[in-house]
Formats: sequence, structure tokens, C-alpha cells
Amino acid sequence: MKILMVSKALPTSYPGGTQTHTVNLSHALGARGHEVTILTASGSLTNRRAYRIGEHITIQPVFYVPGRLGVLRLHTIDDATFALSVLRFLKRHAGEFDIVHLQGRSGALFAGDRTRRKTPCVVTFHGHLRSEHAAAISTGTIGPKLRCEMACAAGYASAHERRMARHADGVIAVSGSMLETVTSDIAPLHQPHAVIPNGVNAGDFMPAPHRTVPLRIVSVSRLDPLKGHTYLLAAAAKLMPLVPGLTLHIVGEGPQRPLLERMMSDLHLEGVVTLTGALRGQALLDELQQAELFVLPSLRETQGIAFMEALLCGVPVVGFDIPGVDEVLANGNTATLVPLRDEAALTRAIGDALLDADSYAAMAARGRTHILERFQWPAIAQRTEQFYHTVIEKHYA
Repeated sequence: MKILMVSKALPTSYPGGTQTHTVNLSHALGARGHEVTILTASGSLTNRRAYRIGEHITIQPVFYVPGRLGVLRLHTIDDATFALSVLRFLKRHAGEFDIVHLQGRSGALFAGDRTRRKTPCVVTFHGHLRSEHAAAISTGTIGPKLRCEMACAAGYASAHERRMARHADGVIAVSGSMLETVTSDIAPLHQPHAVIPNGVNAGDFMPAPHRTVPLRIVSVSRLDPLKGHTYLLAAAAKLMPLVPGLTLHIVGEGPQRPLLERMMSDLHLEGVVTLTGALRGQALLDELQQAELFVLPSLRETQGIAFMEALLCGVPVVGFDIPGVDEVLANGNTATLVPLRDEAALTRAIGDALLDADSYAAMAARGRTHILERFQWPAIAQRTEQFYHTVIEKHYA
């Protein structure tokens, strides 16, 4: 099968969940013998030549305009110019592919061009921007400039999400809660649809061959209001006198870094908390393997890939009990999940995990087995391939 995957960014330019999903799914589909082309935004104004990564994957860059105007960041410019380039490319080349798979809002104009579209089109919903922005604003850490940017992005996104949900030949959601959000907040679905989660590469994440760093907590995510780092810092400050030697490494980069640095200073967490910046590959694996505990108090997740990667490394995990995450982790069996925004409960759970390491290590072992059984990319690719066949058969019926 010849598959066209569409994603505005790839992990090399933006290390996000959708971008990682696109590349890993493409590799897994390639391993099943399919030819995959990934259409993505070009980082160059002049060089947009296609190139290969691996035996079965071609990267095809297309033109877009980065949406930065002075100090104002308008993602709508990125999205709109990329969507136009995708539409232009597909008007010429769609017939060369058996199916087109749009990741998130990438290629929204093609999904809505149903009357002229000959090649079947599948959309994967990874999130809902308006809901995510509402949750972020509720933290009280969003300034007026960023609120303006978010309002523009959410309005643009909502219009295109509705268009895609109504007109795509097939819809995939990465979790049951995401599918419920699509049907309740975006549009009813009358075409084939399925829940197919993100996967993990077990070979990239494995338990440490050496001792962990005692009392080391690690958190991995973008530094974003939705990730709940302020709750984690508050918990660390309360635990400092109770758990001497505690250290916290927060892995990631993002707009909340200045706020977190101020909070670390106010709470006297210098020397206890380290903001490592974004890490990938072996550097990220080293951080996870050194952790005695992984904590990510996200306020909203569609699934929670970082939790799965930590469990694959044999690290116990603690987080808030939220939709999406609760479909991957079983509270009390494979992880510890506490009520949303309950800072006291989060602090207790972290303290208990650090002081009763053996019990929590057993929980992590069960979690690792659970992830290996349900979320490896080969199985995810097989389910995606089956969904493609369903959509193609219906499209040409």
C-alpha cells in the first residue's frame, strides 16, 4: 500500500507527541511492507527536495510561512499556509497514493474537499485545542498577549476540526476520551471511526542496568501550563524537609520556564530542582533510568506517552487521575493517580513512593508488562492498516 502521511512538523523540528507518533507509525507501517511518504513543512525557503529515511519512508517538504510577527506568535499563519501547500500538492499527486492520513489539523483543506477528492482520507485527532486552552487559562498563569494568540489559534482550529470530522472518510482518536470529545464538541461521526492509541518502541526504553539515583524524581514534558509543573514544585518544597536528599529533574523546554525559575527561587529549590532542557535519545533514556520515581501532574492529556516510556524503564509513576491517562494506567495496580489539582494528595503519593520503593517497584513492573502487551508500535500499525482497509473498501463501494 502507498500511504501519504501529513504532519506539519516532525520530531527533528518540534519534539511533540503528534510529531513522534507520525514518524514511529510510519516506520512501523514501513516494517509491514508499505511505502510511506510524509508531507511536512519545509525549514528552508529554497531546498524542498524529497529525501529518504530508512528503506520505506520518503520525506517530502512543502512550503509554509512561520507564524511569527514581531512578538506575536500566530499559529494560524503556519497552519493556513501549510494547509494550502498540502492541498496544492494533493491536487497533483493524490492519485499516486492508496490513502492519505492527516495527523491533527495538518492538511485540513484537503479533508474538507470531499466532492473533488478521489483518494480516501483518514484523520487522527490527537487533541482539542479549545479545551486545552481553557484548561491552561484556568491555571491563572497565562498573560493577555498569550491569551490573544490562543484565542486566534482556537478559533481557526475549531473551524477546521469541524470540517475534518464531517468530511474525512475515516476518523481515528488516540483515546476513548478523545473520541468522546470529537463527537460531543466537534461533530457527530457518521463515517468509520476507531480508537487507536499512540504506541511505544520498547527497544528505546528499558530498565536501568545500573542502580538508580536514590530519591531522584524525574518529570518529562514540554514546559506548558497544562503539564502541572507548579504542583510538582510545590510538592517538592513540602517534601524537602521530610525526605532529605530528594532531587527533581524536569526534562523539557517551553514557555513556562521563566515562571518555573521564579517559583524555584521563591521556594528555595535551587540545588534540589534542575531544569535540564529538552533531551532526546540516550540523554533522555539516562534521565529515566536514573529516576526512582516519575511524576507528571498533567491537567489534561489525550493519552500520556511519557508515562508509558517511564514504565518501560521500570520507573514507578505518579500523576493526576484524568481522562486519557486513566485508559493507559490502572490506579493502584500499574500506577498511582490522585484527584486532579489535589496538591496535598500529590505530595503524599510522591512521599509514599519514595519511602516505600520496593512496593512501588513491583507496581512499575506490572505497568511495564501492561504497556508491552498493549502499546507496542507493531500492534498499533497492524490496527491502523486494518482501519485503512475498512475506509478504502467503503470509499470505493
